[in-house]
Amino acid sequence: MSLTFVTAYINIYNNATPLDRTNSWRFDHFKKIAITGIQLCVFVGEDVYDDFIEITKQYSNVYVMHPVIWSELPIVQECAKYEGLKLPEIRHNEKDTAEYIMLQNSKPHFVQEAMCENHWNSTHFAWIDFSIAHMFHKLKKSQEYLDYLSKRSWTKPFFSIPGCWGNKYNEIVHSHFLNNIHWRFCGSFFIGDRSSMEGFVQEFHHQFNRYIETYKTLIWEV
Repeated sequence: MSLTFVTAYINIYNNATPLDRTNSWRFDHFKKIAITGIQLCVFVGEDVYDDFIEITKQYSNVYVMHPVIWSELPIVQECAKYEGLKLPEIRHNEKDTAEYIMLQNSKPHFVQEAMCENHWNSTHFAWIDFSIAHMFHKLKKSQEYLDYLSKRSWTKPFFSIPGCWGNKYNEIVHSHFLNNIHWRFCGSFFIGDRSSMEGFVQEFHHQFNRYIETYKTLIWEV
């Protein structure tokens, strides 16, 4: 048994830096994950690919996939079928762009690509946000836990994703979901055995396509 952590960074803002999160800021936080030694499969955009390759020369546990071509992402192609997709009314206008939301909804695709290549010959896979370390209140403890996850064994199939709100979706109670972020799940991390993850990826894309066709609105993956 082994675990591959999958992540991605595509600079969708060009020269803009919402919340002052520059390329350097993101790379610095990624290093806090890479230094743990966990097996990482990473996707990066064409414009930062060379810089990232240089950074990862010191990390033998980091495998960099082919450069990401934005227009070839399945979520981007699906959204391109519809003109005038709406965005939530209540959002961070500089950060929560259409490109940002499409990227967040591309996480299952990146995991699927990593599973197909399976560079580390893993039985289990986990998505982890590229800059997730900026949310770690206790950095060392979080790093140790990632190391623990990378080495532990599971005997039963499972898919797990943390959640912020315990209750299931209720159309009456949560009728605001088209215009407000809905923290049912935490999109920064999810994990499972390969078979369960493949089922999740397939269901996600089915439901995303169904959702876009129904509501013509882009919302966060959470």
